[in-house]
Amino acid sequence: PYHQWHADLTSGVNIDTFKPDVIFLSLLLEDIAPLLARQHLAERKNLTEETDTVFAALHSAISAYRSRHDTPIVLSSFIPSSRGVERHFDWKVSPSRQQIVNDMNSRLAELSTLYNNIYVFDYAATVTDFGRSNWYDISKGYHVQTPISSRALPYLSQELTSFLSALLEPRKKVLAVDADNTLWGGILGEDDIDGVQHTGPYPGNAYADFRATLANLKSSGIALALASKNNMEDMQLAFDAGLTLPLSKSDFAAVEINWTDKSSNLKKIAADLNVGLDAVCFADDSAFECDSVRSQIPSVHVYHLNARPGTFAGLILEEGDFYSANLTSDDFLRSDSYRAELSRTDASTTAISEIDFLKSLKLALTIRVAASRDVARIAQLFGKTNQFNLTTKRYNPADISNFIDREDCQLLMASLVDRYGDYGTIGVALLKTSDTATSTIDSFLMSCRALGRGVETAVLSHIVKMARERGVTRLTGQYCPSKRNGIAADFYTNSGFVAVDSPGLFSW
Repeated sequence: PYHQWHADLTSGVNIDTFKPDVIFLSLLLEDIAPLLARQHLAERKNLTEETDTVFAALHSAISAYRSRHDTPIVLSSFIPSSRGVERHFDWKVSPSRQQIVNDMNSRLAELSTLYNNIYVFDYAATVTDFGRSNWYDISKGYHVQTPISSRALPYLSQELTSFLSALLEPRKKVLAVDADNTLWGGILGEDDIDGVQHTGPYPGNAYADFRATLANLKSSGIALALASKNNMEDMQLAFDAGLTLPLSKSDFAAVEINWTDKSSNLKKIAADLNVGLDAVCFADDSAFECDSVRSQIPSVHVYHLNARPGTFAGLILEEGDFYSANLTSDDFLRSDSYRAELSRTDASTTAISEIDFLKSLKLALTIRVAASRDVARIAQLFGKTNQFNLTTKRYNPADISNFIDREDCQLLMASLVDRYGDYGTIGVALLKTSDTATSTIDSFLMSCRALGRGVETAVLSHIVKMARERGVTRLTGQYCPSKRNGIAADFYTNSGFVAVDSPGLFSW
């Protein structure tokens, strides 16, 4: 019902029956802070009290709902439906209406960190992108309390759908890009370095901004790769001359500069970075190269950069492959971890033996009990780990929070570092204890970038030790085969577990 958001979240009369998968709490400024929205000058002495009341209500509603459910809640940022007489002097007076709205949006961001599984949908930016004067239908708002114009609704639905995808679907992991007419204008081998347009007046400035977008993607955890038909000597000169700035050669997790077909190079990049081809995206200005990759590797998402360089960033971002509703500390480490993995691979080729190589890495494994702050990262691992995933169960943040709170469950997470860098969180194991004597490994998964180091065996040994210390006499684990987890098929038997009568069930 209209204006019943607080009562329904608090009491659960309607929403608990409905059992939503996600809740969007999209509150209009005119409804919850009418003084700020309509009388901010006349009532300026009361604005602080009004906004404090709004956030007290948000806190109490979310707290009450969180006591019953851990369903994701998405809060919407605030924007007034129109500007008033303050249009030209708002930033010269105190209090400034826009400053108060900005402060409210900052408080929303803070609120999202106080409770688990809370996100912020930037409704204000969505309205701004579309155009505020075209977004709102004020008369419609007065008549039927739905002030968003009919022409704006399709755009809003697209933005909400994009947010849901960012919240519920895993990101792509790698973006491989061409160089000539992609990172800069011109052909390196023909125009030489001085003839390449990489900065300065158009189109150089547009290419420079595209490279800045790639730098942002890399910093958010996307691995960049370079796949270009060029001579490596020329490309090294380009790096040395700063043609790729703000990116340097070290910012590319993999570099394939040769005259081999792009499909073969993309397969090598995926193999070197230890990711599936379905996690790789490819951007090139050549229609021939794009069509060739599409036909030979259909799982790779291809961006044909066939328009002006100023549109390259939009062409890539609007597909949504790299969006996420949340970034964890592990995301900021991830792109560098791919580069470190190549260094480890190089080291492994010079080591005397596999054991010597592992010793040379100076591996340090940390295993600890998961806490509420870890929910987002654990949900990422459950959502996208396919190869070493013994049961391929997909638990969402609400499930994970529940496991953390339950006394009959132990949710463990493993992190790893070595002399080349920090892998971040690489493994999760969920144990369920049915009685005092028996525990079951409900889920056991390990990031592919940590495999081949004995880490999975070390984690399992820790699980056995922990179960023994708790008085457990029988530990069971299950392997549920999928199209992609064959690598884990013999893990339990190779670790000393014995197969029992039930298919896929093993016992220690």
